[in-house]
Amino acid sequence: MISLSNNHKGASVVLAYNCTGKLMLLDYYGNPFEKYRIFINQTTQLDSIIQTNPKNIEIRLLRYTIQHNCPAFLQYDNDISNDIKMIKKYFSQEDKCLQDHIKTILKSY
Repeated sequence: MISLSNNHKGASVVLAYNCTGKLMLLDYYGNPFEKYRIFINQTTQLDSIIQTNPKNIEIRLLRYTIQHNCPAFLQYDNDISNDIKMIKKYFSQEDKCLQDHIKTILKSY
């Protein structure tokens, strides 16, 4: 995901996937200080992408997924309810393929 998105960082959705991929890799880092530094950097960037694209539910789904799976002690869960509301609000405006993808992910939670 990261290597594919590195070549197309101009698109907000691709940049959000790049951030998400880097956050997913944190499970494999040993140094907790480095993990935390990367976590703060990538979550800040993801939040910034959402601020500039507030109606993009694919990006909101990525943040929702990260926040839902994030350890509680990191306190990165402030936007869960807002993201799910926005996903539901704009869900019908997305194409069928993305709707099916979103349904699949949300069913797992």
